[in-house]
Amino acid sequence: MNGRRTIILTVGTCVPLLVIFATASLFHPHYFVKSFLSTKPVQAILEPTHTHDTGLLHPWEPLPTSLITPLEDGDLVPGWAFDSRRDERNFGLRGAQCESAFPDYYKEIGRAVEFQQTRGNVTEEEVDISWRKEGEIIRLMIYDHQLYVVDAKWADHGFDVPRALALLSSINRAIDSYPDPLPNIEFSVGLGDWPGTDSKSRPLWVLTRRFDEEDKWVMPDFGYWSWPLDVIGAYSQVRSDITENEPDWSDKINKAVWRGATGTNDLRKLLVEVSEGKKWSDVKEISWENSTHMAIGMDALSISMSEHCNYKYVIHTEGHTYSGRGKYLLNCASVNIVHKPDWIEPHTHLMKSNGPDQNIVEVSRDFGDLNSKMTQLISDEGEAQRIANNSIHLFRDRYLTPAAQACYWRKLFHGWASVSFEPELYRPVKDEKTGRTRRRTRGIPFETFTSDLMFRPQPARKAGV
Repeated sequence: MNGRRTIILTVGTCVPLLVIFATASLFHPHYFVKSFLSTKPVQAILEPTHTHDTGLLHPWEPLPTSLITPLEDGDLVPGWAFDSRRDERNFGLRGAQCESAFPDYYKEIGRAVEFQQTRGNVTEEEVDISWRKEGEIIRLMIYDHQLYVVDAKWADHGFDVPRALALLSSINRAIDSYPDPLPNIEFSVGLGDWPGTDSKSRPLWVLTRRFDEEDKWVMPDFGYWSWPLDVIGAYSQVRSDITENEPDWSDKINKAVWRGATGTNDLRKLLVEVSEGKKWSDVKEISWENSTHMAIGMDALSISMSEHCNYKYVIHTEGHTYSGRGKYLLNCASVNIVHKPDWIEPHTHLMKSNGPDQNIVEVSRDFGDLNSKMTQLISDEGEAQRIANNSIHLFRDRYLTPAAQACYWRKLFHGWASVSFEPELYRPVKDEKTGRTRRRTRGIPFETFTSDLMFRPQPARKAGV
């Protein structure tokens, strides 16, 4: 009798389990494989899986858990190597992985550290922003993996607000995605194209610097998060659009393309003048109603950032200082034509204008040699394609990936911490009601600050930008 009951209970238990197993396998054939420990060797897990051959980029897929959780910061899984198809949006690469994947990216940080060492550690007074009268600046603190806004000064034009949101979001992503310890630091961030002469000798984090501004710390551009313009948008979306739509080299337009406002500087006016009437030229001026919308009638001339990649040659010019478009153009499998720069970005030193690793074509600042160099490029397509291929391998598929920017931010945190003071999270404050002294957190958490900022009315934006 007991034996019969046991058989009945066993069958009654197993049959439903078999039904569940069969149903799950029918609709989710990989469910049980992913739910239990894989028996595949580590090397097999590490090898990239290529699902298509249309390019080196693809929609982000999470890394295998074995590449994330077991690592100490100084360790690297044997056989691991950065693969842009798999890792381009992995914002949580460990320290050793960042060093392995982007070994040449941190030159600007090392330079800034060395310069600051000659002056002594950054003091709390040096990150104060009360001196700034024109806005476009914020003071931040990272403490125990939490980002705080200590102070903020806004300009009347309102352009600095979306930049602040983008930079804060990028910094917070670099923090939240990282499982290892980060230093406690406090620093101030310039939101404008240039912080101005009154920032002289202040160790400010900036979007760009001149070669002689050694006291400045160059950070990734706000556009690596998103640039809210008609023809740009989120950085990852631009990269995806390029991947899905960029034609093969043989199908690209055999001309050099540029679009932009010429009122920004004289360089751009020279470019339009030099290019006028040339067979290789598709250079056009674009007028803007304001900072985010083009003037009426400009739609016919406008092309999206990803559509620049339809051309074999793309021209980059500086703006008021640097120009944020450069990183987008370097995502194209095209030849980037760049005049000699006055302003430095994190990737500027990676541009090579000659030799076997050449990845750009450099022209003079007055574009006096542009016509001769374009004529040469068009006559030697093999050389042009070699330069374009070098460019995408170095920039699009490595140093300008979203993952690389997260690594750069964290390297910047550590570099700054090595020559700066450690901030205090709390300050004593006297309670007016009770007369007692209590400890109050300095600054506003990122989540609270950005939520409030997004719903706050912004000043009207001036036209003519």
